[in-house]
Amino acid sequence: MRNFLILTIFSFLSIILLQFCSGEPKDSCCISKELIPLSEGNFWTYDNYYFRKTGKDTIYYADSITLHLGKRIKLNNEDWYQWGLKYFDFANVCSNKKNGLYNITDDSLHNFQINKALLFFKYPTKLGDEWYNEFDEGILQTVNLEEVITVPAGTFKCIHYRRKDLGKYPNSGFFIAPGIGIIKFEITIGSHKSNPSPDVTWNLFKLKRYKIK
Repeated sequence: MRNFLILTIFSFLSIILLQFCSGEPKDSCCISKELIPLSEGNFWTYDNYYFRKTGKDTIYYADSITLHLGKRIKLNNEDWYQWGLKYFDFANVCSNKKNGLYNITDDSLHNFQINKALLFFKYPTKLGDEWYNEFDEGILQTVNLEEVITVPAGTFKCIHYRRKDLGKYPNSGFFIAPGIGIIKFEITIGSHKSNPSPDVTWNLFKLKRYKIK
C-alpha cells in the first residue's frame, strides 16, 4: 500500500511537470521570455583579454569592464532601458520585443526616437537566421542554439550569434544565455584591404559576475 501511494504521488508530480514544461515557448521553465533581462540596476562585469598578431600571438589581460542598465524610460508607451559602460554616458537604450532585443542610439542622450530602433539580437531564433546588426556593422547569424560556455561566473548554455563574414573565426561573436545575458563575446578584426599584412586584433570578454532582478 505504501509503495502504491508513493508511485501515485510520483506519477501525479510527473504529469504536472510535463504539463508545465511542455507546449508553447512562453513557458519560463523551457525558454526565457527575455533574451537579456532588463531592469534598472542590472549589471554584468567581464574580464577583458586581447592580442594583436604582429609576428607572434601574445594574449594580454587588459582590465575588467562593467555593463550597466540605467533608468527606464517610456517611448511610445513602451519600456526602454538605458545601458552602457560604467562611468560613461548612456547613449543607448534597449528593449525586449516579441522578435528580439532592439536598440536605439542617440549621442545627444535625450532624443531617442522609436523609429530609429534596430534589431540587435533576434530572439526567439533558429539556426541560420540572419539580420543586419548596427553595432557589429554586418550581418549576424545564429550558428548554435545550445553551446555550453564556461567562464568565471559559471557554466551556461548559450545561443551563439556570429557575423556572417567571420566564419573563419568560429569562436568570434556573442554567446548569450537567455534570461541571464551575454556570457562571452569575442571581437575579431582580420586584415583589411588597405593593410594586406596578416595582422589580427582580437578581444575576448568573459563574464565574471552579474546582478539581475
